[in-house]
Amino acid sequence: MATHNVDVCESWNGSPGDQVNFSNSLKINCIVTQNGSNPWPFTDNSPIIVPPAGTTTYLKPAGQLPNGSYPYGVDCCPTQGLKIVTVP
Repeated sequence: MATHNVDVCESWNGSPGDQVNFSNSLKINCIVTQNGSNPWPFTDNSPIIVPPAGTTTYLKPAGQLPNGSYPYGVDCCPTQGLKIVTVP
């Protein structure tokens, strides 16, 4: 298992079971949400609140998170659009 320090407004790569430390430099709470019926890759339920101090979650374990791309929404990013975690 690896630890990823991820800006909440960026897409990134990870592996099942990895720790995710979301950071947030926007000075407001950001809300990370499931995108429609796409699989949710995190162990915490949607939504995940990411305050300016940041928050920690984990990717689901290998048996629940096959290789693929997992889009999710973030409500506060200057560049709108989905963010994606890619699991190799």
